[in-house]
Formats: sequence, C-alpha cells, structure tokens
Amino acid sequence: MPEPPPTETDRLRHWTLAGRFVRDVAHDVNNQLGAVLAYAELAALDVPNDPELRKSLEEVAAAAERSSRLLDTLAALVGSDSPSVEQVDVAAIASSVLRLFRRQADRARVRIEDSVPKRSTPINGVHGQSAGLVNHAMQCALDRLTAADPPTLLRVEYIADAKTHTLRIAATPPVEFSLDDGSLMEAVKYARNHRGALVCEAGALVISIPVETGLEEV
Repeated sequence: MPEPPPTETDRLRHWTLAGRFVRDVAHDVNNQLGAVLAYAELAALDVPNDPELRKSLEEVAAAAERSSRLLDTLAALVGSDSPSVEQVDVAAIASSVLRLFRRQADRARVRIEDSVPKRSTPINGVHGQSAGLVNHAMQCALDRLTAADPPTLLRVEYIADAKTHTLRIAATPPVEFSLDDGSLMEAVKYARNHRGALVCEAGALVISIPVETGLEEV
C-alpha cells in the first residue's frame, strides 16, 4: 500500500528539525570563522610595511566577515520553529541586522547612522521573511555605497505611526537603486508577502509594512 501523504503536523515537525539543524551548524561554523577573522586582523597589524600582504590579509578578514554575516542571516531565516504567522517586531529585527552590518561598513569606510528603536509595536508576520527583507535591502544599499567614490554615509531611519512601519535606508552620496537588482528580488517578495512594499526613492530604499493588514497566511 502506498504511504499516506504527510500531514500538516509532519511538515511542521520536519521544518522544526531542519531549522534547528541549520542553526546549530551555523553557530559552529561561525565560531571557526571568528577565529579566521581574528587571526587575519592580527596578522595584518604585524605587516604595516608590506601593503600587498596587508591587503591580502584584509581580504581574508573581509571574506570571513561576509561569510559569518551570511550564516547569521541563514540562522535568522530559520529563527522560527515553523513558518507560521506570529507577532514580529520589525524594529528589533532591523536593530539586530544593523549590528551585523556595522563591522562590514567600517571596513568599507562607510559610516552608519540610525534612528531605529530597540522595540516597536509588533505586526503579524513571519520572522524569517522580515529578517530577510531588512537584510537584503541593507546589503544592496551598502554594496552600492561601497562602490561610490568616496563612500561616506548610510542613514537608516525608522518611522512607525498608527498605520505603517517604515524603514528608510538612504545613501550619501546618493546612489541609484533598482528593484530589478537580483539581490532585491527576495526582499520585494517578502515585502509583498507582508502586504507591504519595497520602493526606490532618490538615493534610498524604503520598506513599508502596514500595522493592521500584515501577513495572515504563508
């Protein structure tokens, strides 16, 4: 006899086990990357008179930092034991993502200023999708500004009123953003899934998520 199709309970159990496995692996690999990053930074300080070797070591450190941040993002995307709708604090997620980006910004000579509170009024959403939305938008903005000459400032403004949570990521000097950018495809999808939007303004990416009409089903 053919096996019965998996039930919703079975699917959620498999998701939970997969999520815990990914988080455990990400944590262990991150510990190793931390050692690579630390030793590369220390070695770079020991060769001030060898610019080529110093640059190579800085590239190693930057690659370890990028890999570590990607693992943090992966862990965040499976932060919930199931893809169910829950109360999500977008400001808290944005604040956590910013902490991950500050070291990368320092290396690229980009200063980050923000007005993101530690907490705000929760909305209905999926934690992993909200984290992915903010992460993809921040990475795109930082990549564009890093390529500018000279890179200077990334300003992140958080505005919450009775109807909408808005996160405005603005670059100085102004750079061009396009939703056709491949790195923003997932972010656009996550915003729409939350009945919100990700739009491009002059020199800025703007995320808006409604308070009362948030995600109702995955």
